[in-house]
Amino acid sequence: TPVVTPRPPITLAVDKISAGRAPRSEAVRARARPAQWRRLKAAVPDILRLQAAIEAVPDGFVVFDAAHRLVMSNERFRAFHDRCAEALVPGASFEEILRAGLRNGQFPEARGREADWLAQRLARFDMPDDA
Repeated sequence: TPVVTPRPPITLAVDKISAGRAPRSEAVRARARPAQWRRLKAAVPDILRLQAAIEAVPDGFVVFDAAHRLVMSNERFRAFHDRCAEALVPGASFEEILRAGLRNGQFPEARGREADWLAQRLARFDMPDDA
């Protein structure tokens, strides 16, 4: 059976913005200035194109920001890491995702040495592939 994952919050927010229904929470309204909303609304087509392009990638694809927080991923990545699904949400840290995977058996190679595996994997996160 296919893995069904909820739509990422960015997708839901983009849908609301593109439909003219920006989120109404007090926190969002307090932080957002009208000019910021106009820029974000203008960027919606580009965001949607980027999402479509990422979904079209035949392999798993994920983007983390400089603080190691998940920005976006495609369905193939989420399906491959299905045991981490609870943590595969925008804003989740790389470490939170790994810990969820460890709890749920996503990384069999870590069995019995979870702490060491996690430390090594976190240390490798910023290393180039050929290092």
